[in-house]
Amino acid sequence: MSKHKTPITELPSAGDGFDEDDQMTWDFTLPESLDAERIEINTARLRRLMSAAAFRRVHVGEYTGETTTFTPNVNTMNAGGEATASLSGQLNEADTQQSRSFDDFHGKLGQFVMKYHGKTSPVIRMNKSELVSKVVDERRNHDVTREAAWAQQLDLALRDGLVDVARSHLVGRESSLFSRYYMRGYYTYLAATTGIDAIQGDSPTSLYAYVAMTGCLVTLQEWLTSQVATENLVSARRWSTTPFNSEQWDRYGATLALAKTMPLIRARQ
Repeated sequence: MSKHKTPITELPSAGDGFDEDDQMTWDFTLPESLDAERIEINTARLRRLMSAAAFRRVHVGEYTGETTTFTPNVNTMNAGGEATASLSGQLNEADTQQSRSFDDFHGKLGQFVMKYHGKTSPVIRMNKSELVSKVVDERRNHDVTREAAWAQQLDLALRDGLVDVARSHLVGRESSLFSRYYMRGYYTYLAATTGIDAIQGDSPTSLYAYVAMTGCLVTLQEWLTSQVATENLVSARRWSTTPFNSEQWDRYGATLALAKTMPLIRARQ
C-alpha cells in the first residue's frame, strides 16, 4: 500500500473525535458486502487541493435524498385512449451531494476577517440514494467491479462538493458589486498590458506599479485587521495575487484545476 493512499475504512469518524493533523473525517457507510478496504483516498492529492483552497479539514457524511428520474413526453393517443411515450422527455437530475462549511472566524468579526484570512472546513453530505442508483447504472453500462463503481461515484461527489465550497470561500465573499466587477476589469487590463509589454520587449511598468501598490495595500489591510481583531493575523492570511478585493481567483483556479484533473478516490486492484 502506498504511503499516500489510505483506505476510507481507516479514516476517523467525526463522532469519535480527531487529531489536529487529520485532513478528513468520514461518516459515509458503504454496503457491508463491499470490500471497502480496497477503496482508497489519495492523501497527497487531497493535501495539495486543500492547500490551494485554504481548507482546514474535510468531513464527509451522508443523507437519503431524491434520485434522478426521467419523465417521457406523451407522443400520441391510441384508439383505446392509452398514451404512448416518445423518446424525448424531462430529466430531473438529483443532487449527488450537499455542501457547507465552517469558517475559522465567526460572527461579525468573521465577516470582516475571512475576506482575506483564515481557512474553512467543508462538510460534504453525499446523497446515498442517488449514489446507489449511479453505481447500478455504472455496473450495467460498463464492466467494472462494485468497488470500482462505488469509488468512482464517491470521487465525483467529493470533488464536486470541494469545488462548491472553494467557490463560496475564495470568490464568493465580495459583497460590493462595484468592487467585484471593477476589479475584474482592472485585473484583465493589467494582464493584457503586461502581456503586450512582454511581446514588444518593453518594461512592464503597469506590473511594477501594481506590485508597489499591492505592498502598500496589504500593509494597510493587515493594520486594519489587527485593530478590529485585536491581534496580528498575518500568519493566517490567504496570500493571493489579487489582493485589491476578496475574490481570490488565482487560488480558486488552482483548486478547480486540481479537482478536475486529479481523482482523489480510487479502488485498489
